[in-house]
Amino acid sequence: MASSVTERSKDVEIRRLLDFAFSHELGTVGIHADSGATPHDAKSGLSVAEIADKNEFGRAQERIPQRSFVRGWFDENQEALHARLKGKLALALLAKSTVAKAVEASMKEFAESMKQRIRNRIPPRNARRTLAKKIGDTPLIDTRVMINSIQGRHRG
Repeated sequence: MASSVTERSKDVEIRRLLDFAFSHELGTVGIHADSGATPHDAKSGLSVAEIADKNEFGRAQERIPQRSFVRGWFDENQEALHARLKGKLALALLAKSTVAKAVEASMKEFAESMKQRIRNRIPPRNARRTLAKKIGDTPLIDTRVMINSIQGRHRG
């Protein structure tokens, strides 16, 4: 009986931590302002954030299709992300870590997951004219500057 009461109270505490974490944006994943402001490459004259924005939302007038690597990743993984963060917060609650470390580890893991989604080739395929300019054929990866700018950060 005491064990089940303790388990329920820990579950309630984990839910509180999750609600707090999601409502207070304790962590972020993506291209942040500092890394987004850096030049993507000398040839285009655009920043990493500008290149990312063009690809995330697409630009019909420039014949750039939408390849959502942030919103698409979040939509596809929302339940799993919640479960992973809940597991890490549960460990923190059991004093095997701290909430800050749990959030930081989760954000780094989530950033790697977003990068893996890009490596898995977000459709549509690159156009022939794009392939002629690139080294590889994976959409969203050319110079590796943008994918390397994706980070998970704890706000603490």
